[in-house]
Amino acid sequence: MSPEVCINRIGKSRDGFEFFEEEEKLKETLATYEILTQDESNRFVIIDGEKEIGDIEKEIFNVVASKLNNDIKQQHVDQTDQVSRW
Repeated sequence: MSPEVCINRIGKSRDGFEFFEEEEKLKETLATYEILTQDESNRFVIIDGEKEIGDIEKEIFNVVASKLNNDIKQQHVDQTDQVSRW
């Protein structure tokens, strides 16, 4: 989610901001996560937090389910490789 939306939501939800809840710091944080998702796309995923809550929920579910499915498939391949080496 954009730093502007973050600041807006924080402002509506409570009085005051934490020291890291400044637009520039949020921009830096977002840029860092964008680099992580490029460098380690198998470990990090960015979910668009500006979507409707139901859409966010579905996207998170799909990402996690896909990751779990890939891990299960890899475990099967690893086990098959071990058996074939015997």
